[in-house]
Amino acid sequence: MIDYVIGVDVGGTNIRMGAVDYRGNILGRTKVSTEAQHGVDALMQRIDIMIRDLAVALPDSRLLAVGLGIPGAVRSREGVVTQAPNIPALDGLPIGQMLSDRLNVPCTLENDANAAAVGEHWQGAGTGYRHVCCLTLGTGTGGGVIIDGELLRGADGMASELGHVAIQADGALCFCGSSGCLETFASANGILRILSQELSRNRASSLASLDLQSVTPMIVFEHAKSGDTLAVEVLAAAGTGLGAGLATFVNMFNPEIIIIGGGVAAAWDFLIPPALKVMKERAFREMSARVNVVPAKTGDDAGILGSAFIAWEKIHCGDARFSKEGSLTPWGFWQVLETGKDYKVKRIYVHPGHRLSYQKHQQREETWMIASGEAHVVLDGVEQTLVAGETVHIPQTSLHRIGNSGPAPLVFFEVQRGTYFGEDDIVRVQDDYKR
Repeated sequence: MIDYVIGVDVGGTNIRMGAVDYRGNILGRTKVSTEAQHGVDALMQRIDIMIRDLAVALPDSRLLAVGLGIPGAVRSREGVVTQAPNIPALDGLPIGQMLSDRLNVPCTLENDANAAAVGEHWQGAGTGYRHVCCLTLGTGTGGGVIIDGELLRGADGMASELGHVAIQADGALCFCGSSGCLETFASANGILRILSQELSRNRASSLASLDLQSVTPMIVFEHAKSGDTLAVEVLAAAGTGLGAGLATFVNMFNPEIIIIGGGVAAAWDFLIPPALKVMKERAFREMSARVNVVPAKTGDDAGILGSAFIAWEKIHCGDARFSKEGSLTPWGFWQVLETGKDYKVKRIYVHPGHRLSYQKHQQREETWMIASGEAHVVLDGVEQTLVAGETVHIPQTSLHRIGNSGPAPLVFFEVQRGTYFGEDDIVRVQDDYKR
């Protein structure tokens, strides 16, 4: 039997969801229109039916949890939506608990851009990096930040509203109620705002003959590729605003990588060159020189994958982290994820400042795959440091130890292969916990 979680990406237009195993494989997926105008109960029923239909399509599998990504500010720890501009009916509701009561499994709630950042960090362009800034340029501008391998949530779980960093003190009014936000430049709404402003000045353009109500950023992009000067200038203005935002994020977070996704990112060749120019002019030189600015890799799956990862975290690191196969220890805990005739897969959590025993196995070999945090590994006396996305192979009878010397939790997968997996196969050379 395969265990899985479901990641749900709720957008103002569509709901996307996928059944995801612990490796990040999407076992099945579905997509429907959101139709939020019919109210909260109808929306919850829609999500409920989609989840149950996915479960029916995976008869030999077990649903363990659901992760939900919502476009808006959420208190992720409590599972409460505080403000969802695209779906205002959700404001103030404990959506996480409401869905959990329907499905009888743990449900997590996260801002959709935060979820996308986690998805890119887990399976996309951010794999292997510890300090990541992720921007989604869609109808609005969302963002998520990974610091030292962990999602930055803030005091109330609502941090990283990157689209609402002010880059122009007396700028255009934003839908959030403030003015001069990054979203008023680097988004679909921002591009159309700039275009409308320029056309009102009677600027010559092939776009002038079109109905502005039907114009999209992709149409502006196509006209720019065809050589329309105004279209090029509009995208450059949006890129200039984006660059001011990137400079702020570089100075604030000192990321290794900035990942840019969303539909508007399709205009990369017109947006990013002016953005990088402004970023390098405004940000501290050393930090701006070392950061990589790259396109997202996971596309529409980012929110699904990120919501799924957060759901896995809920199972293994939250209130519902232990199952019958799990084990709590002084250094952390582990859970068996999958067992076969000649293999076993565990997910292991190590508290900061703790380590496992120095040991060897007589009848099995192992591979460790770091999921988050920083691992201090000793293999036959040789020390090395591994970070998220890196692996190490432990041959049979090799002395080995893994520890967490960093401030954040260490999570890794342990794949065992051999003929026997019992505890009496372990030879402990040094054991801090006297097992």
